[in-house]
Amino acid sequence: MDRHPELTVGAWLELPFPDSRLVEGRERVYRVESASLVEDSDGTITDVDLQVAETFERGVDYEIKHSTEQARPEIKLLSDGAIAFDDDLRIDADVKPRGEFVDPQTDPSDPDLNSRTVDIPGLASLQMCNQVALYLVEETDDAIREAEVTIPTDALEWSVIDAIDPDRLPGDGPYQMRSLEVGPAEAQLRLASRESVGEIIDQIRQATSRNAERV
Repeated sequence: MDRHPELTVGAWLELPFPDSRLVEGRERVYRVESASLVEDSDGTITDVDLQVAETFERGVDYEIKHSTEQARPEIKLLSDGAIAFDDDLRIDADVKPRGEFVDPQTDPSDPDLNSRTVDIPGLASLQMCNQVALYLVEETDDAIREAEVTIPTDALEWSVIDAIDPDRLPGDGPYQMRSLEVGPAEAQLRLASRESVGEIIDQIRQATSRNAERV
């Protein structure tokens, strides 16, 4: 994708890629010696016959934020770099859609508000990203509760279900068994009220990856 930013040396500048995240290491910033502009029937203007004069280097001529909280990537031209404010600059970049969901019942100014950004390659549209963001917020709305249970195993027959007293577990609702370690005299169980955020994200990554392979 190709865009023409307004240049300001030494300040962060929003790039015109709304609701997107740039693919790291896949941007190209360069100065054009000459170009012709062609307008399509739908009004889209495209550069043709580009004559590239110079390609610039990240960390030497510019810095870039591939994504921000405002969902717009940003670029900063370095004062010691080779880019001049009057250069005819072009930026080619691979972009990914970026969605979000904020619980309307939360206070954005709350210092304890938990915000997380994750990369799920299989999400191919803004709508999919927004839907997954909503799903993650809903699935993790309740704080996760964990418990460790020790069960003697010296009896000939023992049962995990019979050995656990639900009334002694913290909170209400069902628990999932997250791990089980059985020793010669006792078994250690780790229980949780739900899956962790990381586990849910991994499941979505696997599911979207399988869907992409089928297509």
